[in-house]
Amino acid sequence: METARNLTLFLQQSGSIYHVTTEMSGRYTYANDLYRKIFFQGGPNFHDQLFQTTLFSEDVGLYKNSIEQCQTSSGQTVSVDLRRLREDGSMFWIRWEFSCFSDNDGNSTIEALGTDISERKRAENERKEVQERLARERYLLRTLIDHLPDAIYVKDTLSRHIINNKASLELIGAGSEEETIGKTAMDFFGHESAKKLIAADEKLLKSGKSIDIAEEYIVTNKGEKKWLHITKVPLKEDGQGVIGLVGISRDITERKKIEESLRRSIERFNIVSRATNDAIWDWDLIENKIIWNDSVKLLFGYSHEEIDQDNKWWENHIHPLDSKRILKKIHRHIAEGIESWQDEYRFRCKNGSYKLILDRGFILFDDQHKPYRMIGAMMDITERKKLQDELAAHNIARQRQVTEATIMAQEKERAEMGRELHDNINQILTTTKMYLDMALTEKDISEELMIKSHENISSAIEEIRILSKSLVPPSLGDIGLKEAIQEMVNNLKISQKIEIRLHTTGLGKTAIPKNMQLMVFRIVQEQMNNVLKHS
Repeated sequence: METARNLTLFLQQSGSIYHVTTEMSGRYTYANDLYRKIFFQGGPNFHDQLFQTTLFSEDVGLYKNSIEQCQTSSGQTVSVDLRRLREDGSMFWIRWEFSCFSDNDGNSTIEALGTDISERKRAENERKEVQERLARERYLLRTLIDHLPDAIYVKDTLSRHIINNKASLELIGAGSEEETIGKTAMDFFGHESAKKLIAADEKLLKSGKSIDIAEEYIVTNKGEKKWLHITKVPLKEDGQGVIGLVGISRDITERKKIEESLRRSIERFNIVSRATNDAIWDWDLIENKIIWNDSVKLLFGYSHEEIDQDNKWWENHIHPLDSKRILKKIHRHIAEGIESWQDEYRFRCKNGSYKLILDRGFILFDDQHKPYRMIGAMMDITERKKLQDELAAHNIARQRQVTEATIMAQEKERAEMGRELHDNINQILTTTKMYLDMALTEKDISEELMIKSHENISSAIEEIRILSKSLVPPSLGDIGLKEAIQEMVNNLKISQKIEIRLHTTGLGKTAIPKNMQLMVFRIVQEQMNNVLKHS
């Protein structure tokens, strides 16, 4: 009894423990000073109140379940955390220990001891919020690294894998992250590649300094060959130093292939550049820069230091009278997607002189048919153009000579025809007219005069026929040069009553061009006439 009184006295005066008793319905039968002070402002009128009145509505069911459990387990304590409302409306948490006791008459009483756990709940809630926030952050971080294209991994101080994102699993050929835990590079890469990777890990773990390997050639266990850009940073913890490392490996295999392809292209470009004297240029239409080969110095005298990569340098060295035409045409080709361009223009040399250039370029297009590059070559055609002009002048002079010779031949032919008409035919016709005049007056000799007139007229007709035939060009296209000369010889044999023999070699229809066959015929004809005239 003494112990019970002491306990009751302790609970009555306690400043941290709530002590109440209630009927099974929850009606108060007792409350210590602390409880009455908090919930009833110390007043004595609390016996008509119910315990559950000041509970949160959501916690009333939990309270009733605890009382029922306490009643069915007489003598056992049931613990439950409930939220309470003070009369000022504030809320706090109390952990209650409920016990059920029955007196000799069978009346049950609930005894409850409560402790304010608001601070503990607040701390738990804060810890829970922190844990949930950390969980969300871990989830977001994990989602992020799993969707990054770079391989990201974490290793311990023995270079064993702890964490791998999806890209890392694909790189090392693992089916799941669990397969990689506790394994090293020796399990996923060829022996030599693994040795280099582990050596880099050990160097970082020993020095505690980050490392960056711009290009690392590795071979996987499956024989796949890859180029990686590897970055590794140490993981440090206060008081423990380096506890591991985080690595990022970027697959640069495709970039290396492109670089190798570009290197070979440049190598071929340089070989072609050395094999020609043309100034080869490569115009980046995106960056608007032009690269020149070494022949630009040979052709124009400029060193690479004197040449700006900007295309304005090229534009500014085009002759002012050619510039507008050239730029308009080349930009039209680029805008309209015309694949090739060619033009001639004058380009200024270092010494101030101009060279005539034949410039040819080809435009390259991307998948969207947008121009991105233009490659071409500038050829010096100054001397060739000079020779062409000289040849043209020579041909004009030669044509003038031919024309003059033709005119002279025509004049000579007219003169010969005039002499023939004057010296032979005119004399014959004059004599004939005189005979006819005499025949009209001299009857006794008129018959003889008429016979002579007839002979003279026949001679005149024959002379005219011969002269006319000599003026008519032979049908060389039909009978050929040899046959035409033979026909001329036959006519001379008949008209001149002389013996002429013709011997020819190599006078087939195709041996001499048609435009020269007539000239040859006229030469032979002229020579024959001269022989007959002066023999």
